Amino acid sequence: MTLRASVAASLVLLLATVAGATAVGETQFARMLEFGGEVYAVAFSPDGLYVAVAGQGSAVHLVETEGLTIVRTLEGHTADVGCVAFSPDGTLLASGSGDRTVKLWDVATGAEVRTLEGHGRYVRSVAFSPDGTRLASASGDHTVKLWDVATGAEVRTLIGHAAAVWSVAFSPDGRLLASGSQDMTVRLWDVASGEGVFTRADHTHYVTSVAFSPDGKLLASGSYDNTVMLREPTTGAVLRTFSGHTGIVWSVTFSPDGKLIVSASADGTVELSDTSTGETVFIDATHTGPVGGVACSSNMLLASASDDHWFSLFNLGLLPQVAAFDVPWQQWRVARGAAPVHIYDAPPGQQAPGVCVDVRNRGPNDIVVSITKNAGGGQLMAMRRKVAVGSTLTVAGSLESVTTRVIVPDDRAWLHPWPPVAGQLDGSSAGSSRVVQF
Repeated sequence: MTLRASVAASLVLLLATVAGATAVGETQFARMLEFGGEVYAVAFSPDGLYVAVAGQGSAVHLVETEGLTIVRTLEGHTADVGCVAFSPDGTLLASGSGDRTVKLWDVATGAEVRTLEGHGRYVRSVAFSPDGTRLASASGDHTVKLWDVATGAEVRTLIGHAAAVWSVAFSPDGRLLASGSQDMTVRLWDVASGEGVFTRADHTHYVTSVAFSPDGKLLASGSYDNTVMLREPTTGAVLRTFSGHTGIVWSVTFSPDGKLIVSASADGTVELSDTSTGETVFIDATHTGPVGGVACSSNMLLASASDDHWFSLFNLGLLPQVAAFDVPWQQWRVARGAAPVHIYDAPPGQQAPGVCVDVRNRGPNDIVVSITKNAGGGQLMAMRRKVAVGSTLTVAGSLESVTTRVIVPDDRAWLHPWPPVAGQLDGSSAGSSRVVQF
């Protein structure tokens, strides 16, 4: 099934900071859109008003970020689409596919402008130069190609990698091009001459993604070795290594202000870390499968794409506001519908007895439950899980000062706290946890 065939999409309002809000850019922390196939790649338009989404199937979808609706579907590839990129002026979209081609699309009309042919294997990555005159493409054929955007002519082929090239990125001034490869190296190229500037082999496994910071002062690389490395961009020297992921790092990017490094992983999470201190400030675990693509917009939105068929959109500007609560765990606030249910464990400074969120789906349909937790150190975590009819989702922890926010889409579930207190759970025997019905 193609993405287009399944787009009837299931739109879930997730982690709303204001009940009933509709504008991601103003009041919502995150929203998600479900497709019928694996989602591999995301890219924002320069103004942040649209995001291109691609993956399993030959179509590319343009999604309007404000309403999270699909406004256009671009069809023309004959295999899965693994990468997308907008031109700097937002008029063109490039896509690379397993059909070994790169296509350029007119964003306003959805018309195919031209097809760029020349790669011998799948196209893994595409990137426009900052002035929009050149397009770089990386392929499983071990090469990077530079194309003239106006004519579609191949300008140059960069040869040097010994295995598939997975990612390319231009420096902000357009003079340099970075590439990451299955040969476990990061290379830097001079765009004008095509000559190599450096080759670094610091990773211990395939290099899957490369990205420059907005000011060009940092170069990031992600790898099969589960790490993200921050580098000095002219020499490639490693300045800092991030080792928080437990799976392959598939994609890396920077926040618009360059203060955060964002990484997407096969462990199902997206991590945001401070580039200057190395501290992890947010972990998004909303996805239930590997996260293969991540992108940030100029207006502080974060998009992620996952094999779990979901595309997620976060508002980075609302991160500090997500869990600003200070209430003993015994106090409950329960609401119906999409509004959040707040559960608290220990007051600040006291050891938490443990927190357990248990949602039981009473049917008749599966529901999606969204949970966020805020640890005492300020680190945030969010997750989304599907609860089948008649089944129970349990999330437990023993952190201090944890704020847990649970959202379900309707009133068909039960919720109870931990540790257990006297009472009955959905008709079960006495002595089990107290039940809150909503």
